[in-house]
Parts: sequence; C-alpha cells; structure tokens
Amino acid sequence: VTGVAADHDAEGGRKNGSTRIFVWTMGGLRLAHLGDIGQTDLRPDQRSALEGVDVLFIPVGGRTTVDAAGARRLIDLVRPRVVVPMHYGNARVRFFEFDPLEPFLKLFKNIVELPDATFHLRAADLPAETTVYVPAVPA
Repeated sequence: VTGVAADHDAEGGRKNGSTRIFVWTMGGLRLAHLGDIGQTDLRPDQRSALEGVDVLFIPVGGRTTVDAAGARRLIDLVRPRVVVPMHYGNARVRFFEFDPLEPFLKLFKNIVELPDATFHLRAADLPAETTVYVPAVPA
C-alpha cells in the first residue's frame, strides 16, 4: 500500500488540513482510495501514483470534500474502469449533511446499482468504459 499526501480542501490544505490517497494492487487489480480529498486537480506525484488505477473509491458529497463536479474532474484525470462513490448523504448519515448521490450519478451514463453493500470484482470482469458501481447502503 502506498500513501500519497493530498489536500482536504481546495485551498492547499489551509482550511481543513491534509488527507491521504492510498493505492494498492490486489488480485490483479490496481485500486485507489482518495480519502477525504478536497482538491479538484492532481499534482504530478499524485498523477504518477494513480496511473493505471482500475478501481477508484472517491468522495462525492461536497461540504468537506470534493462535490460531484470535482469528483468527475478527478475521475477524468485518473480514468479508472470502476468508480465507487463514497462520503455522500443518505438516510443513514446523520452526523453531517453531505450532498446526495444523485448529482454525481447524473454526470455518468454507465451506472450499476448493486443489490448489496458488498461486491466482488475480478480483473477479467472490468468494464470497457468507466462505470460507476453503487453498493447498497448497509442496513
């Protein structure tokens, strides 16, 4: 697992501090978790670390991280095959009011709404185009 420094806001971390991007390879897939990233562009070291990522976990709820449009911009830079949105408002989130998932989903044509909160993915099953996988909210 490789950790890469990132900013928790669009002001170089001056408002909300820093966060970390984590990148790892497992089962023939290259995965990345963008943590609480708030920046909407990537520095050269971040671009290098995210090169070839197949599966990207990205916050989309705004407020303290990137919003839908910011997430889309990062996705366009990374170009993963599968995107898993996280850190968004839903009926189970009560401690903070994040933006809902719908504005993010409107930015994509390939969306798979999963029936469960877990899923399995193999390198051989990766879609040809960037596809958003939306796990069900845990009960």
